[in-house]
Formats: sequence, structure tokens, C-alpha cells
Amino acid sequence: MDAAPGPRSAGRKGKGAAGDSRCPGDPPAYPLKREWDITYSGKASEPPVRVGEIKCIQTLWKVFNHIRPLRAFPVESTIYCFQHGVAPSWEDPANVGGGRWMYSITDQAAAAVAWQQLYLDLFGEGLDPTADVVGIVCARRRNYTRFSVWTRGALEPHRREAVISAIGRKLKTDLPPSVKLEYQVHGSDYGAYQFVL
Repeated sequence: MDAAPGPRSAGRKGKGAAGDSRCPGDPPAYPLKREWDITYSGKASEPPVRVGEIKCIQTLWKVFNHIRPLRAFPVESTIYCFQHGVAPSWEDPANVGGGRWMYSITDQAAAAVAWQQLYLDLFGEGLDPTADVVGIVCARRRNYTRFSVWTRGALEPHRREAVISAIGRKLKTDLPPSVKLEYQVHGSDYGAYQFVL
């Protein structure tokens, strides 16, 4: 008796016509405007480890459908989705002088909905059509989930306030009315917020 077929990759006979790693006969990839890296940290004290990348619509949905539900993430774990080549740290050249919108949600069900919306908005460019968002962070804690949306540091002074405000207003439309959004410039003192919505 023949063995059952293994994973799809076991049956690959080579690369697709475009020189990528898709199987012959796979539908064409639909690239995103920007490529993204997914990193994960199991505890707040651990450095993040790269776990994957999202370059096209197919990968976006594959990750979305296979990622654990937010409620299943261990307490103190954090997931980072950042533009390819940008580290989730203030010191990264793309982040120097930038900042982040931050908000917390205590209700697990509301946090799960907020995470899905933020994930889809980031990769679908619905959150930021001007490409000023460099990444998002979802940090699961014991009594709440903390989200942050990072903006790049190289914003021109004449459009900085308008861009940051527009991103904040878009975020606010997808959140429960009781959630407070705060924008903090990287490296500023805790509680020193530039914008509050």
C-alpha cells in the first residue's frame, strides 16, 4: 500500500515559473505594497524572534488563518508586525524621531476584534495609505492587551501633525468608544503624550 501523501512541500518538483517557491499550478501571488516581518516574544523580558514574513495576499491570509486566537496567547507574550528591515526598537533608523499610538483593552473579546481589525488594516494599507506606519505591536498582559501603532521618524514637519492625527482618527473608528488613544514620541517620558483621542 502506498504511503499517504505528506505535506504539500514534499511533492514539489521545483520552483514555479517565476522562480519563487510556489508549487506549479498555484495561483499567482498578489504582492502587497510593502513587505512585513512577524516577530514574537514569549515573555516581556525576552528579545523578539522572527517567525515569518508577509509579502503577498496569500501569505497574509495564510498567517491570519493559522495564527492562534489572541486569548490563546500566553500572558506576557508580544507579537510584532513591522515593515521588512525595520526592527521593533526606538533605535532603528526608521523609528528615530517617530512615535506610537498606544491603547489598552481589558475585555478579551473586544481585544480579539481589535487585533484582527488592526492586523487587516495594517497589511491592507487601510490604516495608513501614505506608508507612514512602520509596524504594530500586540502585547498580551494579565488584565489587558496593549496595542501600539508605530509611525516612522522621517515625517516632514509640515505634515507630521496631520499624518499622526489621521492615523489616530482611523484607529479610533475601529475601537470601543471607551478606549483612550495616546500618541507618544519615542524616548519621551512616560505620560508625556503629544496627542490624546
